[in-house]
Amino acid sequence: MRPGRLLWFVASTAGALSGCFYLDPINRIPKILPIERVCEDAAAPCGLDSLHPGDAVALTAAVDDRDGDERKTTLHWRITACDRTLTVCDPRRLVDADGPVASFVVPQTLGDAGGPVARIEVDLDAFDERGGFSSASDSLDVVQDPAPRDRTGAVR
Repeated sequence: MRPGRLLWFVASTAGALSGCFYLDPINRIPKILPIERVCEDAAAPCGLDSLHPGDAVALTAAVDDRDGDERKTTLHWRITACDRTLTVCDPRRLVDADGPVASFVVPQTLGDAGGPVARIEVDLDAFDERGGFSSASDSLDVVQDPAPRDRTGAVR
């Protein structure tokens, strides 16, 4: 082999071997499953379609992370009270925090605007342990009729 070709072979082989190879699989984003309401009393109405002003609400969501540990996924909740059209929302969020559960009380009126709360806007972000990110949103109606109560005054 001629010295010129040998030098070219050594230089190209060294260049190829000095490169960086990414061997980890591509991280798939975590999938947020539907947001659910946490219900402590099975006898009380507790769906996402039965929110009333003054209700104490706890929301949760599960995550499907096909290439990671769901327990290491961080959920960040942003929950805001709004009017019926979602054009006027309270500037102070009901929840702006990380955690598996978001708890709040449905307000009667919007803080600065003063109108009735007609919807709760829920924005949820999920961050997996390898940097994957996804988000989900939901708009929950607030029923202005008072919650049904029994003779003792307890919510049914």
